Amino acid sequence: MKIPVYGAADLSTYSKTFLNMATDTRQYSGTCDNIEHVERMLSSLSQRPEFASGHSSLDERSFPAIEKSDRNKALLTNSGTSATHLLYKALKFKLPKLKYVLVPSNSYVAVYNSILYDQDGVSLIPILSSSNRIEAGFVNIDYQDLENLLDGLDPEEAAIMVVHNLGNPVDVDRIHKMSGGKFLIVEDNCEGFGGGYTRKNGLEVVATGTYCLASSVSFYGNKNITCGEGGAVITNDSELYDYLKCLRGQGESQEKWVHSHLGYNYRMSNLNASVLRGEFCRSWTMFQRKKEIFEHYDKIFKPYYEEFQIIPITKNKLGKRPSTNSKWMYAIGISEPLANELRDYLGKFGIETRPMFHNMYKHKHINPYPNMSKTRLKDVIEADEIIQQRVVILPSGPTLTEGEIEFIGAKVNEFAWRQDTYGI
Repeated sequence: MKIPVYGAADLSTYSKTFLNMATDTRQYSGTCDNIEHVERMLSSLSQRPEFASGHSSLDERSFPAIEKSDRNKALLTNSGTSATHLLYKALKFKLPKLKYVLVPSNSYVAVYNSILYDQDGVSLIPILSSSNRIEAGFVNIDYQDLENLLDGLDPEEAAIMVVHNLGNPVDVDRIHKMSGGKFLIVEDNCEGFGGGYTRKNGLEVVATGTYCLASSVSFYGNKNITCGEGGAVITNDSELYDYLKCLRGQGESQEKWVHSHLGYNYRMSNLNASVLRGEFCRSWTMFQRKKEIFEHYDKIFKPYYEEFQIIPITKNKLGKRPSTNSKWMYAIGISEPLANELRDYLGKFGIETRPMFHNMYKHKHINPYPNMSKTRLKDVIEADEIIQQRVVILPSGPTLTEGEIEFIGAKVNEFAWRQDTYGI
């Protein structure tokens, strides 16, 4: 029997109830109760930083009265990709002279597509990945490289799109400080939702996606909280919120049926929102289950950290400060460039895996930044190839049984033992 790399749980009783209510009242789409309700729940994120530590659920039963936050405002969308495209539109709204967006060099392709959709001449500038840090646990970006890049750029012409790859929080506070607060930052939080980090000497917990101009969230089927397909944009800028809300709904202005902008049909249906509302009611339970899965994997691999150098990549530390991985997907690094061989080996036993995200230039439609030297391009690609050759993402869905986790762990350790002992 195949063990899938993803694996969504059954819909909760809450979701089925809200879905039945929506169908009974024939509220299939449009601005309906469930959409408004979930947007209010998401808007409260900045006021509930304990959610980023996995100690609280965005559960409507814990809100005596769910009101929209005065700070963060949320817009539900029909996908995480459309939400991330709206992040790009947010940058263009704030920076009319925008020419460059700095992005991690090895993220999921939707990050790059969302910037390239408009085909308006804005270039992607890749930030080197921290391939030299695998032994210490993979850190998404090389902060020193980012700082060097920013030194030669104009804040009116460049912005940063942070991506919390594999749910590992990027230290956005550090980026704000290194840039002197001059550069706008948006966060693709599609994999990082539910994660967080500390700032101010570790005394303040910050949820990923809340310390920037705007962030995107995904509720796709492989995410911890899902409605099949959907997303959201969260921002604390009221003017920007109104603009993105206009774009999301076909560019409709304050005067109904009159359209002031070239907009998009990025709205979430009420059916999807009803499922999402129900899934939030058990979000704490879901995150706790994912935490158990990650801890079980850690326990299995810990004895082999030194002997075979099986390294957990999804970690809860930013340097010396604690952070909270969102527990999206569990990944390991291995000491030798044998990721493909390990994936093939596990596949023989019905264990589905996935590789780390490819370097952005692996995709044929993405062209190198025009001002990049050949030496720099070579460095970017080589850094990502090191990660590609050494990182494997293991099955991490909430439906995994303890026996399946033990089986997967045993096969990984068996592969490592065979390589260490026989070199095969």
